[in-house]
Amino acid sequence: MIRKSFFASLTLLAVSMFFTCCGVKNEKSGFKKPAFPVKETAEFTVITDELIGINAVSDLLCGDNWICVYAYDAENQCNMHLFDKSGKKLFSVLRTGRGPNEVLFPLTTSFDIESATLDIFDATASKNITVHMDSLLASDGKSGISSINELDSYPEKLKIWPGHRLEGRAVKKEGHKRLTLLNDFGDTLSTYDSFPEIENKDILPRLYTFHSWFELSPDFTKLATASCGGEILETFSLSEKISNISTGYFIEPDVNLEEGSFPYAFNERTVFGFSDLFVDNSLIYTAHDGKTLAKSKDIDKRSLFSRIAIYDWNCNPVKEIQTDYRIERICVESDSDKMFAVVRDNDSSTYLAYIKLNITK
Repeated sequence: MIRKSFFASLTLLAVSMFFTCCGVKNEKSGFKKPAFPVKETAEFTVITDELIGINAVSDLLCGDNWICVYAYDAENQCNMHLFDKSGKKLFSVLRTGRGPNEVLFPLTTSFDIESATLDIFDATASKNITVHMDSLLASDGKSGISSINELDSYPEKLKIWPGHRLEGRAVKKEGHKRLTLLNDFGDTLSTYDSFPEIENKDILPRLYTFHSWFELSPDFTKLATASCGGEILETFSLSEKISNISTGYFIEPDVNLEEGSFPYAFNERTVFGFSDLFVDNSLIYTAHDGKTLAKSKDIDKRSLFSRIAIYDWNCNPVKEIQTDYRIERICVESDSDKMFAVVRDNDSSTYLAYIKLNITK
């Protein structure tokens, strides 16, 4: 028994030292920038001309032979723009409006890789728009989109997959939990109602609005969330009930709550954090900054949010890549080891590009 306790103590000590070194918070360490065991520099390969008219890019999706940029285009009033993997523009669909297959305000989306089905939840029109990507591509955008009126209100985050529905709420009303897992009949299977432990708890709801990131693993067993201020990364298991796997406290969210500023206002200590999140079954990929002060007078636009940070599902840092463009949105094609991205240059011109990650799994 003494021998077992001794080795257990050594194991706990080793685990504690490992997580502290890697930047994953234990009870006493507070925020700590991640110590990446591998750091590299790499360049994006741009595959399109400037995406003129594309604004407010909210999502980027990849399929077997296509890329979808979800963003409002002021020129053609469409919100979904399809390209092939070489960067050739195929077509744009899903116009802005109140029609049956039109969208007003896409609060959140849910993409099922296996069925290549995209669900878009329009909070303003209170409807769910479903896009069957295979049908859409086969018809050159002429079919594959349907819509139904669904809920009177939507949570900030929503993911659906066969037999399940996962809701995420930051600003909670009576009876709401932060995370709720339901079945197809609306029965609650599990809830989770804790937020990360930070000193300024008043800002927590603002960090997890629809501006934050909320991604489901392709096998539907795990969830990763990232704060929209600072850098807090959380992972959850969904196998039997919602349970926290790990929380990485990397950069403290130091922001002000001011009237008229949403989700918050910058101060002299605010550091830019994550700009997007993508996950597969084994790794978490983020585009981030992690160094630039938000109120700095001399910000290099091209280096802002120009780094890729990769973690495992225990929030341990795996690799960081310094790139040559500002990264808006990301999507990883694991089989080819490529990350596709919407990127911007110093003039804020927007392009589609890819980069090799050189990840060994």
